[in-house]
Formats: sequence, structure tokens, C-alpha cells
Amino acid sequence: EWFVYESTKWRLQPIAAEEDADKARAARKQRNEKIVDLAQKAVGLVHDKPEKNRVFQTAIRHLIDARLQLALAGEKDHIDAMYDDAAALAKRDPQSHVAAEAARALVELAYINASKSIQKDDTAWLQEFAILATHFATQFPREEPRSAHLLFTAAQSCENYGLLNEAMNCYATILE
Repeated sequence: EWFVYESTKWRLQPIAAEEDADKARAARKQRNEKIVDLAQKAVGLVHDKPEKNRVFQTAIRHLIDARLQLALAGEKDHIDAMYDDAAALAKRDPQSHVAAEAARALVELAYINASKSIQKDDTAWLQEFAILATHFATQFPREEPRSAHLLFTAAQSCENYGLLNEAMNCYATILE
């Protein structure tokens, strides 16, 4: 519980307004890496204790959010770790709220990266967005309101960039 408390404090701590963008970026990176460290320690201590499920879920949420921020900043290790975390959480309890949140965070990562890379005529992240949105919708049917929106966005984006098979898969999943 102490590790979750500390990670919460770090999450709520504002980043000092830095005029230097590099210093601000470094401060955000340091904060998120500290949150990852604290959250991982909490998870390690309570993952096998059902009576500490609330602590586990909170630590996982902190971990997911911090890793997402690091991944969006281009930290490849954290991109890979997000995929690993999502797979581990789905294996642990495929219908849990934290498994759904980890999968949703991957979709968000792909969406944001797709938005950035499309401007450079690179559609790899857009294809990943369509795949992850489809996976999210099929694996977490209780998340239908969010998944329908994600699928529709992925389908339209794919269609706009000539990825017709991906667009059709997303539209078909919406119909299902």
C-alpha cells in the first residue's frame, strides 16, 4: 500500500514549468519512470493476494498510465512492456477491468502514433490501431461503447489511407 501511496503522490505532483522543453521532457520522464518503479514493486508484493486486489488494481492503473506516457515519448522499452503487461493481465484474468484497461491503453498508443505517423505517409501504426481496436472489441465485449467508437475511427482512417482490408475487418467487427 505504501508503494501505491507513493506512486499516487508522484502522479499528482505537477511538473515545474520549465522554459527549456528538454528539461520539461526529462522531468516528465523521471516522474513516469519513478511511478513505473513504485507500481511494479506494489504489484510484485500483492499480485497473488486476493485480499489486496484493490491495491493491485490501483498499482496496475498507475503502471499503465506511466508506461503509456513513456511509450508516447518514444521509449521503445516501454512500448514493448505495454504489450507484455497487457498479455500478462489478459492471461491472469481475461475479463478483468485491468486487462481491459491495458488493452485500451495499447489501442490509445497505436491511435496517437498513427496520427503522428500518417503525416509522414507511414501507415504501420494505423494498421496496428485497426488490429488492436478489433482485438479490444472482441476480447472485451463489455466495453462495447468504447470499442465501437475505436473501431469506427480505425475503419474510417484505414479507408481514408487505402487500407481497405483493415477497414473491412473493423466494419465487420462493428456489425458483429
